[in-house]
Amino acid sequence: AKEFPELQFSLNGGLQSIEQMKEILNENAELAGCMIGRLAYNDPWVMGQIDKEFYGRPALDLSKREVVLKYAEYIDKEPSVCNSVAVKPLSFFFAGEKNSSVYRRFLGDNVREEKYKGDPKLLIEDALELFAMCNPIAVNRTHDCMLGTIS
Repeated sequence: AKEFPELQFSLNGGLQSIEQMKEILNENAELAGCMIGRLAYNDPWVMGQIDKEFYGRPALDLSKREVVLKYAEYIDKEPSVCNSVAVKPLSFFFAGEKNSSVYRRFLGDNVREEKYKGDPKLLIEDALELFAMCNPIAVNRTHDCMLGTIS
């Protein structure tokens, strides 16, 4: 990047956390940015912290439950999306939370069940409610809670 200052360079992946992103970008001021595809896939909740951490914007004041339900509403308006495609972005949404495998397993085990055929919203809602019984703290977590403040 230093040899070609007229070009913009971005780091292409491999980052595991926001802290690592900050460190790399601070140490390499010539980088225009970084891509976080795998991080976003493995921990979608981290996306809600990006604006706050890098641009000083407030994080959305939504719980994990609210985010999942908003996604379910959105996907309900896309009738051509099959269940397996619809739930894929949510597979790791509760990654790192106690009993998250209950949520992930319910989505995976029921994606082709007749009850949910053509109704990914119901599948998502049922998975969320089952997980809420196992870990009510996780579904009600907000970004402020993640960052050590009370919301």
